[in-house]
Amino acid sequence: MNYYKILTIFLFLSITLEAAYLRTIRVGAFKTEATAALELKKLKSFAASHQNIVRLQEKWGFEIRSKKTGKYTIIMLEPMRDKVMLQEVIDTLRLRYPDAYVKKLKESEVLTPLVSAVKEEEIIEVPPVEIIQEVKHVQKVEEKIKTIVLKTQKEKVVEKKEIRIKENEVFKPLFFFMSVLFVIALLLLYVSRRKNKKQIKKEEDQKIKNNLKDTQYQSQIQNNENFLFETKISMASVIQYSNLLLEFNLSVIQKDYVQRIKNASETLLNVVNNTADISKIQLGELRINNVDFNIKSMINDVENIISLEAKQNNVSFSVDINEDIPSHVIGDAVHLKQVLISLLTNSVKYTRDGEITLTLKKVYSYAHAITLSFIVSDTGIGMSPEQIDSVMNSDKNNNSTNLCVSKQLIQMMNGDMKIYSTLDVGTTFTFNIKFDLKQ
Repeated sequence: MNYYKILTIFLFLSITLEAAYLRTIRVGAFKTEATAALELKKLKSFAASHQNIVRLQEKWGFEIRSKKTGKYTIIMLEPMRDKVMLQEVIDTLRLRYPDAYVKKLKESEVLTPLVSAVKEEEIIEVPPVEIIQEVKHVQKVEEKIKTIVLKTQKEKVVEKKEIRIKENEVFKPLFFFMSVLFVIALLLLYVSRRKNKKQIKKEEDQKIKNNLKDTQYQSQIQNNENFLFETKISMASVIQYSNLLLEFNLSVIQKDYVQRIKNASETLLNVVNNTADISKIQLGELRINNVDFNIKSMINDVENIISLEAKQNNVSFSVDINEDIPSHVIGDAVHLKQVLISLLTNSVKYTRDGEITLTLKKVYSYAHAITLSFIVSDTGIGMSPEQIDSVMNSDKNNNSTNLCVSKQLIQMMNGDMKIYSTLDVGTTFTFNIKFDLKQ
């Protein structure tokens, strides 16, 4: 008796425990039964291709079926009565259906009549009308999509062609314009190169001519320098001998004659020096030599040279040196004396029965330097504005050569000569020169 009770309790607990685990695997939900039928067929085909699902289905007796629930048709595998079996089945299903999930199932739901699964053979042989319509609808949609894609591709091709045509329409004139510019540039380059060649040839010919002229000019200058050198030696000898004669006991008339010879020689020597300086200035070889000299003694020598010429023209010549002028300064005594003789000789030349004055005065005084102003004024025939401009702006001028040389010599001694003149009234030459003082 007790044995039967124990067996009955064991069977009851077994049934209860077995009923305690009941699950379903939901693979997917579909709006139409036709689509659900196609997916059910695919699911069965997938299950048949996996031996583990076939084996477990034979052992546990679960079915692959579809069920209408509201608006959707659900594809499922049920009933699943073992956890291990369920886990193996769902792991296999998720190889293709990653969204498959497990849901708890009640016993009453198992007893609910399920929509019987459609056999594979029936689906193949006699497709339902809804499936055919759905397939046709899908095919039409695919055809429409293909048509739209082809139309879009054609439109894109046409659009690309239109863009290329527009680009060609834009770039053709531009290309033509650029081609014309290129041709013009080549022509201009060709013409320019021809002109450059002609210009280069012309310049080379001119250089040859200039070199020839320079050679001839330098040769001429050299000959002139040789002539002037010989003349300077001769005139220096005359002056030296005149000084020796003046040391003898000569009569007044004899001394006057010798003095005339000396003064004339010094005047001529000054002209020769001016001529030599013209060549040196043109060649850039003239140098200013600053030395310590007695400026008052130099002015006295100039006065002795000019006095005789002035007397011959019945001209009164005077020298005015301010008392604040130092005796010794540092400068170019030779060229300063040459400038003063040239200016005074010019005044004597164009003055008759008049007056000539040489004035020397201080302008500025520094610690170790002094600026002196030299003024040569006459009451001669004067100069016109054109003559003054010719002297101030030309290095060569027929009767004013000495004045031009004097102007350039003054500039080389850092001075600036100015001319003030009125026709039939007279002329005044003035220039300032800065001298260093002996410390």
